Amino acid sequence: EIGGFKCECMEGYMRDPRNHTHCKATEGHASLLLARRHDIRKIALDHMEMTSIVNNTKSATALDFVFRTGMIFWSDVSTQSIYKAPIDEGNEKTVVLKASSVTSDGLAVDWIYNHIYFTDTHKGTIELTNFDGNMGKVLIEDELDIPRSIALDPIEGWMYWSDWGASPRIERAGMDGTHRTTIVNYDVKWPNGITLDMVRKRIYWVDGKLNIISSANYDGSQRRQILYSTEYLRHPFSITTFEDYIYWTDWDKQTVFKANKFTGQNVEAITAMHMLQHPMVIHVYHPYRQPDGENYCQAVNGHCSHLCLPAPHINERSPRISCACPTGLKLMEDGQMCVEDLNKHTTGNATHSGDGSVIATTTQPDSGYIALIVIGSLLGSSLALGALLIQ
Repeated sequence: EIGGFKCECMEGYMRDPRNHTHCKATEGHASLLLARRHDIRKIALDHMEMTSIVNNTKSATALDFVFRTGMIFWSDVSTQSIYKAPIDEGNEKTVVLKASSVTSDGLAVDWIYNHIYFTDTHKGTIELTNFDGNMGKVLIEDELDIPRSIALDPIEGWMYWSDWGASPRIERAGMDGTHRTTIVNYDVKWPNGITLDMVRKRIYWVDGKLNIISSANYDGSQRRQILYSTEYLRHPFSITTFEDYIYWTDWDKQTVFKANKFTGQNVEAITAMHMLQHPMVIHVYHPYRQPDGENYCQAVNGHCSHLCLPAPHINERSPRISCACPTGLKLMEDGQMCVEDLNKHTTGNATHSGDGSVIATTTQPDSGYIALIVIGSLLGSSLALGALLIQ
């Protein structure tokens, strides 16, 4: 038909029978995961039921999940720790990382290669660790001021983060720390939250100073302002997207809002105004937010002696993975083996096991061993020292 049009949806989506201009996921029921400082809540989007899944947190700030395993991860800036727990047994939490200082406003989980990436506003770093917290690395530490939100696309091998310091901007780099570049550095003041639309390959962000939601392509091109509002964007902190909508938290209104992600229209509050005290990071919990992808490190750890990380997909000839070394080690010329970095001191991290004992992990780079010192929490319990060979 001349002058006519037809709406089509991407694979995995269908036209909404109630509105044929919108697309809906063909499977699953979406929920929102919300950190609220003193607890973490789950909000069902189909019938707006809110339940608490983790209670008695000190100051829960950032969170993410692995849908495949039903595990959630979150940071607590008061206890300076990163935790994990099954989403249906949220109070059975385990400490992943408890270092001398973990002030993480942003946390993102690589659901394919099984790593946690996080920003540390106190140290001005972007770091990663495995899900057990016993093998970590500082990925980026130069020219960072106050890094906040972080988002990952492990299929493409890119990570994105916001920095609201003296030179506010949004940057991206490969998930191995390479090919760092700034993608947004003008008309931006407080880029609090960012999220990725992995279907359309676009990044969305909220600006708490300018009262706007914007989006751009992964490389920063074709930037668009989605919504400007001093009513609904008084102090936005976090944003997520799913289907044709964006969802964000607002500190001033203490609620979660929803709007059309293309036009910014049809704004509505998901929860009652001023109902949510300290609404922090928000995520849509649905399998489509974590699409399946190939783990190129799965076979013999990518021939890496320690960390195997996804590399940025720049072109068809780009390597899929790169080997990296935990803090205190350096990569040999073969690009696979890690040896002791004599310019850095051996480092250790303290974590807590599920039974309350303290596990001090010390990397012994020259031998390729990790020594585990387990100190019982009960008075008079024995001290055990063991060594685990990492190949």
